Amino acid sequence: WAIVLSAFLLAGQAAQAATATWKATSPDNYTVASEWGGTVPGAADTAVIGNTGFLTPAECQHSDSTANALATLQIGQVASSIGTFTLSAGSLGITNTGASFVVIGGANGAVGTLTINGGSFIMLRNGSTFFQDALQPGNGGTSSAGTFTLNGGTATILGGTELGSGGQGTMNVTGGTLIDNGWFGVGRGGSSGANGNGIFNLSGSGIVYLLRNPGTEGGTSGMAFCQGGTNGTANISGGTLYVQTIRFGTASGPTHNDTESFNLSGGNI
Repeated sequence: WAIVLSAFLLAGQAAQAATATWKATSPDNYTVASEWGGTVPGAADTAVIGNTGFLTPAECQHSDSTANALATLQIGQVASSIGTFTLSAGSLGITNTGASFVVIGGANGAVGTLTINGGSFIMLRNGSTFFQDALQPGNGGTSSAGTFTLNGGTATILGGTELGSGGQGTMNVTGGTLIDNGWFGVGRGGSSGANGNGIFNLSGSGIVYLLRNPGTEGGTSGMAFCQGGTNGTANISGGTLYVQTIRFGTASGPTHNDTESFNLSGGNI
């Protein structure tokens, strides 16, 4: 009986992790269970906005004061899909031990958009490689595009941020506060020969902290351009950027012939 009971409990635990697809035909709130097919995804689950069968669902809005949790968030996850998620209030926490658990634009021809206008967005890569890839806009093929925008509220990324791991990844910070304590790659790319275009825009009243720690390449790396990408661009026209190092050229990846630009027209560093 003990063996049977243990097997039953393990099966129950495995069943708790599920994939939920957003199915709305008009903009609706994240906590409306029917838009997820009956159950709002929970802390062990994967939430997908822009999936097979629902390539262009309406915007998913987190606009109430609730606190919600996930293991993985995928926005624009299959070819030619479009996904849009907006956080305006409340909080969304995403915790995972693996890599790439918030992917925006994750396939060829896919377009993903994650916008934070208020509330709290928290990511935690809970493992020994906590500083590596976690947030990945533009993580599909060369025609994928992912955009992360912070207009207000807070975004805490306890893991690595990689803009453009194969496609085009863009981060816009116009307001609020963003904290990142892992890798921060602009034009990250992938393995040798992979293309990837990264764009980082800081403007308005936005505040960005790129924190360093011993795990991130010995604590020597801050903003790194084109580790394995093709083009990396940073545009600073306002706001405040706190960073230890701005590094051009390759980081620990293969050598590429890249274009790297850092444009400062306002704000503070």
